[in-house]
Amino acid sequence: IVEDLQTRDTNEGDSVHVINIDIQDNHEEATIGALFVCDLCAKLEACEDLDNEIDEVLTEFEQNNSRRNILHTICFY
Repeated sequence: IVEDLQTRDTNEGDSVHVINIDIQDNHEEATIGALFVCDLCAKLEACEDLDNEIDEVLTEFEQNNSRRNILHTICFY
């Protein structure tokens, strides 16, 4: 996703947050991971100012789910 956003030819400069959560490829982990992702999405959607609050939300999420590796970057396209 990041590579695609970086190679797009546009001058808009719109920002997008890309979040990757490490989930093992099996049925049980996929089910548990889906619940984690839904929880994270709900917390992000509740933010009044996502750009200023996302670091805090992700830090809290990582602390509560220490077995999950989370990567976050901002891309402009």
